[in-house]
Amino acid sequence: MGLNYDAYGLHGTNAPWLIGKMVSNGCIRMHNAHAEEIFALINVGTPMYIRD
Repeated sequence: MGLNYDAYGLHGTNAPWLIGKMVSNGCIRMHNAHAEEIFALINVGTPMYIRD
């Protein structure tokens, strides 16, 4: 799922041990099942707030 910044997104990963680590250029990694669940619940244009 894309964010409103070029090349950044929210997505599942096949390397769950990397979730929460700074290993990409800005993508947010999630467990695949969580990403699939969220994808089914939101529409294009749904606001997302990223916070610590």
